[in-house]
Amino acid sequence: MVSRTPSRRSFLRLGGASLAAAVIAPHAFDSPAVTGPRPRLLSARPGGITLLSSLDNRYIVDRATLLAAPDASVVIQDAIDAAAADGIPTVELPPGDPGDYLCHSAVHLRGRSLIGVGTTLTVASAIPARALLNASGITSGTKAPLDEDHGSGSSRIRIPGELRGSVAAGTVLAIEARVQTTGPATTGTSQQGWAFEMHQVDRVRGPFAYLDEPLIWNYPVAAGARAFIIQPVRDFTIEGIRITATDAHAQPIRGVLVREAIRPTVDVSLLEAGGGVLILNSMHSTIRAQVDTLPRYYDQFGYGVAVAGASAHATAEVNGGGCRHLFTTLADERPGSSGGANEQWGDPRHLVVRGSGWAGADSLAVWDTHPYGYDITFDGCSTHGGGTNAAGFQVRNRNVALAQCSSTSAGNVAARLAPGEASNARITGGSFTGAGRAGIGLAAGCSIFGATIRGNGEAGVIVNDESSQATVANCLIDGNAGFGIQDQSSGQHAGVVIEQNTIPYSDTQYLGVLLPKSDMIIRENHFRDFASVDAAIYQPGPNVQIVNNTAGA
Repeated sequence: MVSRTPSRRSFLRLGGASLAAAVIAPHAFDSPAVTGPRPRLLSARPGGITLLSSLDNRYIVDRATLLAAPDASVVIQDAIDAAAADGIPTVELPPGDPGDYLCHSAVHLRGRSLIGVGTTLTVASAIPARALLNASGITSGTKAPLDEDHGSGSSRIRIPGELRGSVAAGTVLAIEARVQTTGPATTGTSQQGWAFEMHQVDRVRGPFAYLDEPLIWNYPVAAGARAFIIQPVRDFTIEGIRITATDAHAQPIRGVLVREAIRPTVDVSLLEAGGGVLILNSMHSTIRAQVDTLPRYYDQFGYGVAVAGASAHATAEVNGGGCRHLFTTLADERPGSSGGANEQWGDPRHLVVRGSGWAGADSLAVWDTHPYGYDITFDGCSTHGGGTNAAGFQVRNRNVALAQCSSTSAGNVAARLAPGEASNARITGGSFTGAGRAGIGLAAGCSIFGATIRGNGEAGVIVNDESSQATVANCLIDGNAGFGIQDQSSGQHAGVVIEQNTIPYSDTQYLGVLLPKSDMIIRENHFRDFASVDAAIYQPGPNVQIVNNTAGA
């Protein structure tokens, strides 16, 4: 309990409400978030709203006050401001259904946790802000040029002279340079991305800062490498809140934006909302989201959860569907240096994503990465259905893993590994079945191991010119339309290996491998129920190596 006498800062104002009319809602005393003796009413001056303080060091906003408010966001913001002024870490909101608490402005958390108890906030007009609920740290204005080159894998940074004395153990240091990190297909386009990372400093020794982990990219002086300090907001929670809108098409705004943060927890649901959750330039984030339709499938406000920029070490559990992408990655989009088109900076790295999703008639890929990102694992993610543009999975960046994932009845491909964008993707186990088009399209350096690829509307696996060094091994490739594996390339790939798979003949899948080219190796596969290996592999090129395969029962 707040034991001291409340200061003037503790009192929240709402025009038109009187102290005599203020009612302590019964639910506030029975809230599961409050334990022990009942919270006490903070006495308020005339014109104040009802605000409770509780034993677990939080302020609780009264339901009657929110119901009466012309703009519920103003009441919530006043409560947050009071909590920040009084050193109270948490503000709690009462239960409420869609349409109860109408929001016409953005809310800024100021480092507080915001906890709902079955609370629904309804966006009721167009709000000129990036999100309804916002939590953000501060980026230093000084971007100091690095004094020497720093390579990928380095854990040590020479601190620029301008920053010396400001960097210590625990400092969050950002490093950036105009070094392209996205695949060659993005060069010169609006999706071309540049190197930008955030790291915590473990220790400082002399002129050097030792980082929490090695750099992912190169940062040469010639590419304008520079460093700056971020003052993050830390260790807060947004949970128990559902966000909806009276008209999602006319009210495009994300539900939650967290940026420049360390160890945030976001646990929210979105229902027919004008936007989803964006985690930008944040470290060690925990995200849980239930997404039940974001109608703006045609733009960025249709993303359920997006992790962006220099974010690192996030875990996300996302369920639901009916949006453009249920999950995706983004860069930190900034104005162009010369006043031209916006630029994309940073690759979210070391992410683990879990959940179950579905695609609506107008959805694109349910589980997606834009060209920005590094070391992202989709762990047991599943997806179902969708219209002709809906893929189950779409990978457009480097070092992505699909571990025991499944795509069923996608309207487009089950899993698209984008040529010229994706590289070194790994698919282990799982099933990719019943897609309207192909099962899996290969990209450079990718591997598919132990997956079931069955009953898709085109070939089970597609090889293209960007598939060099790809491997398909120990898979069951069965019952696809026409072909188990189809080489659609002009023969420009190299080092493709097809080995130890089972590729049966069926009424629909009448060729095992169609038109293999270049130096593809096809070895130790079993072409079950084909009359012969020659019958299973149609018109191989002169340099294709066909070794130790079997056919028959």
